[in-house]
Amino acid sequence: MNGRVRLAVGAIVYSYLHNDLKYILIQKEKVMDTKTGNPHTISAYWDFPKGGKKEGEDDFSALKRELKEELGLEKFKIVMKLPFSLEFKFPKKIKEKIGFSSQKTNLFLVNFQGNESEIQIDKEELKEFGIFPFNSAIKKLGKKESKEVFKDAHTLLVSILKSKSI
Repeated sequence: MNGRVRLAVGAIVYSYLHNDLKYILIQKEKVMDTKTGNPHTISAYWDFPKGGKKEGEDDFSALKRELKEELGLEKFKIVMKLPFSLEFKFPKKIKEKIGFSSQKTNLFLVNFQGNESEIQIDKEELKEFGIFPFNSAIKKLGKKESKEVFKDAHTLLVSILKSKSI
C-alpha cells in the first residue's frame, strides 16, 4: 500500500456553563470504506468527532458537515483552529479497507451552544456519546494520539477561558 494521507478535520467540542467545563465525546464502532461507502465494524473506542474531508472541501465546511453527520449538531460556534494537528498511521486492516495509510487531522475548538437533548448521533458509525469533565474525558479517550492533542487543547482552552473572565 502506498503512502496516501487522508486529510481530515476534528473537533474538541466543549460546553462551558456556570464555570463548568465539559467535553462531548463519541464512541466509534465503525469506519467508512472510502471506496464503497460501506461501514466496517471495529472495536469500539471513545474519541472526539473527526472525519475525512471530501474532495474540494475546505476545513470549515468539512467540520460543519462532520458535526452535523456524527452528532446532528447545528448549534455551535467554531472558536478557533488549533495550532497543532493530529497525525497517525492506520493499522494494516484499516488501510486495506479505507485506501489510506495515514491521516492528518486539522483540529478545532468548538463551543456547543445547544442542549444535550438536541444531540442525535449517527448510529451507522457511532455507538453512543457522552458529556464529561476533562479528567473523565481524558481517561475515556481510546487512542494515545487523541489523548495528547486533547490535553493540549484543554490547556489552551482553560487559558482562553481564564483570560476572558479577568
